[in-house]
Amino acid sequence: MLVQHKETMKNCNRLDADLNIKIGDFGLCRRVSDEDEAYVPSQKHRDVPFPWMAPETIISEKFTFQNDVWAYGVVLWELTTRGLTPYSGKKSFEILEFLRTEKRLEMPEYCPAQLYTQIMLPCWHADPNCRPSFSELVDLVNDLIISMENSQSQQLYSRYEKLSSIRANSGVADADGITTLR
Repeated sequence: MLVQHKETMKNCNRLDADLNIKIGDFGLCRRVSDEDEAYVPSQKHRDVPFPWMAPETIISEKFTFQNDVWAYGVVLWELTTRGLTPYSGKKSFEILEFLRTEKRLEMPEYCPAQLYTQIMLPCWHADPNCRPSFSELVDLVNDLIISMENSQSQQLYSRYEKLSSIRANSGVADADGITTLR
């Protein structure tokens, strides 16, 4: 079963006890088949979540899987900003103009560069057909996790070696590398 969510944003997601993200708020969702064309809602002029909408959706009010991919990139941005609102302070028309000039949300301070460049930016490609599919995103995210785990393991091992060296020189170092002499 394929589902277009059409309102993917942080407020629609929850964490379970095992820290797995659960997508919720299926009020605007609809089942689709692979052959379905873009979906146009029957309600015009309803409240829409502009900060999470792809530019072509804002203009045409047609929803596609590529629009959900765009919104997923915005949700990743929200997660890495620790919950900031995208395009904060901008009005709907300002968001559209910002996106039309091919500007994108900036890389958050705590966002790994690879996540931003390899996943978020491709989700926000101006051409919807050039955005990754969710199947491709699964592979990209898994590859990124493995890469980051390997990198962190190397960093932790290097830090361990540094702390071991300090301790061997008659001092006791805490987790931040601060040494207390005995």
